[in-house]
Amino acid sequence: FSRHLGFRETPLNEKIINLINSLNTKDAKYIEYGCPDWGPINVLEKTELSCISIIPEQYIFWNCVKNTNQKSSKREFLYEKDGLENKRFKDSVLGLFLILDHIENPINFLKFYLDKGIAAIVILLEQTDQEKGLPIQHLSAWNNQSLKFLANSLSLKIEFQEIESKEYIA
Repeated sequence: FSRHLGFRETPLNEKIINLINSLNTKDAKYIEYGCPDWGPINVLEKTELSCISIIPEQYIFWNCVKNTNQKSSKREFLYEKDGLENKRFKDSVLGLFLILDHIENPINFLKFYLDKGIAAIVILLEQTDQEKGLPIQHLSAWNNQSLKFLANSLSLKIEFQEIESKEYIA
């Protein structure tokens, strides 16, 4: 697990593939919100999955937009600035890798995507070092208890994944 490698080859990849396959629908896609270099979308688009990268407003992350001009037959690029109000993501899985702690209103953000038909959400977050406090670029800090609160607020079931790193929560 390393943000510098974009979480490319992790046990979460297989879990995402299995989750999408369990939905048993041809409409299911893997949708990743955030910088395309952070999550596993670059690996997952090489599988049989249909993928969508949603590129957030520029202020939310460090200039990853330069890498999104690429074309791919397996991945669609959508830009938040262009508006997503008319998009539907029926029976799809939303991947949020190192981005939820940069979102101003996480509950409303997740409600927006759930209302568009998202069936499941995979979240990977950096654990906050209690001694150092909240990193300056983050708007919020998360732990298991706060993620349970978030899930309960949205009437969602939550499952924590065992991962090899103590720096992240999945």
